[in-house]
Amino acid sequence: MNTTEEQPDFDAIAATLECKGVPWIDGELIDLKPVYEKINPADLSSNQAIVDGDEVLANQAVTAARKAFNGEWGSKAPSERREILLAIAEKLREEALSLALLDSLEMGKPMSSSMGDAHVAAGFIQYYAEAIDKNYGKTAPGDKGYLETQVYQPRGVVVAIIPWNFPIINAAMKAGPALATGNSVVLKPSEHGSYSSIRFAEICHEAGLPKGALNVVTGTRSVSEALVAHNEVDLVTFTGSTATGASVMQTAAREGLKPVMLECGGKNPQLVFADAFNSEMGPAIAGFSGQMAMWNSGQVCVARSRILVERSVYEPFVEAISQVCQGMKTGDPRDHDTVLGPLAFAGQFNRATECIDAGVNQGARLVLDGRDSLGDQNGYYMGPTIFADGAKSDTLWTTEIFGPVIAIEAFDDADQAVGMANDTQYGLAATVWTNDLSRGHRIAERIDAGTVSVMTRPAMPDGCWAAHAAEPAGQSGFGIEGGMEAMKSYTRLKATQFIY
Repeated sequence: MNTTEEQPDFDAIAATLECKGVPWIDGELIDLKPVYEKINPADLSSNQAIVDGDEVLANQAVTAARKAFNGEWGSKAPSERREILLAIAEKLREEALSLALLDSLEMGKPMSSSMGDAHVAAGFIQYYAEAIDKNYGKTAPGDKGYLETQVYQPRGVVVAIIPWNFPIINAAMKAGPALATGNSVVLKPSEHGSYSSIRFAEICHEAGLPKGALNVVTGTRSVSEALVAHNEVDLVTFTGSTATGASVMQTAAREGLKPVMLECGGKNPQLVFADAFNSEMGPAIAGFSGQMAMWNSGQVCVARSRILVERSVYEPFVEAISQVCQGMKTGDPRDHDTVLGPLAFAGQFNRATECIDAGVNQGARLVLDGRDSLGDQNGYYMGPTIFADGAKSDTLWTTEIFGPVIAIEAFDDADQAVGMANDTQYGLAATVWTNDLSRGHRIAERIDAGTVSVMTRPAMPDGCWAAHAAEPAGQSGFGIEGGMEAMKSYTRLKATQFIY
């Protein structure tokens, strides 16, 4: 079967797209001149500039969100919110191709993976739409003549700050539970991934979401700070680096207290035991391990890029995963066969390059070098890069690189493996490969991470991924994202006491 002929003509469709770079506030695009220049990371051509928002725009967006919360959106019955969110999910699926192209044009994501992102986003919106009438409160036990009810109520105005690596998915992950529970939202996308968030807001409005219920403010750090500090904001939820997360916490308290949810960095381990690698699953484990580390060119907070391997299978594993990664094509995001597109922007490319250089200088063994993988071709391209003896390099072993770089190290027993896995400031995710279910369960309990996968990839069967909920550990943040528990994160628990 010739799959290439069955694929859409991405170039032709992209030529018809309108990349918008202006804020969406109170149900309309704000007519301002975009001044923040942007580069297409795939070929270094110019992309549509965006408006670099300021305190005035931040205040305008929060005011619109407050008005919607106190008015039309806040007064909607749960069944009405449900129907609107289901309509949004359907429109996201209808526009999956154009949303995929917007993200690909802006931050270099290969269409081979970006095509599914809008469907994932739609799945999150649908999940929370269908969960609206299942977010139950409680009745506390008491003496006769006394009653206490405990109900979950929306917080009010939610500021959601999202990163650039999965723009449309991150927008839906935050907006879905926030809107489902009756909040209004001000979404602040990264300056490196704004186009699909603006279109997302338009889609929500077209599907019946009242104006002001979802606003999008574009720009850089200054507008984020203005939103976070705003005294009319009731909750801040942030996904990004640990350093920026700490700054968000400080800024959030500037004008008074408000709760903050953070999902920050990760330096996530995989533990590969000999019993699993020596089994018939060995080749698949090498393949999955490479995919989990190289997914989205390693620009994933849960990328399992630190791989610990039982010493008896250490060298065979290094060889196997190197062969897997060598087969991953790096190149033009619109090429149907591309697995790794460019890194999203110059700063990210330079950071990854510097980390690879440091790994070499610090004594790690460079097995596969992805630098200059496309020679003189323009773009921030970097191919799969693998280091053995990775723990010799403090940079490789402890730094969240956010690039296609794997560091592999050997261990001798389970206790040593757990100690090495936990030797990090982060606690986001981990994977354990072993055929011994008891050992896998014991190790999972001991690893300091919000999510531990045992003999499986993080991408779970349909339904499980939307229901997945976890809270990070350590410097990876706090607050629960995902599943039914996320709905509680966007609400406050209110008790009412009765004496009769």
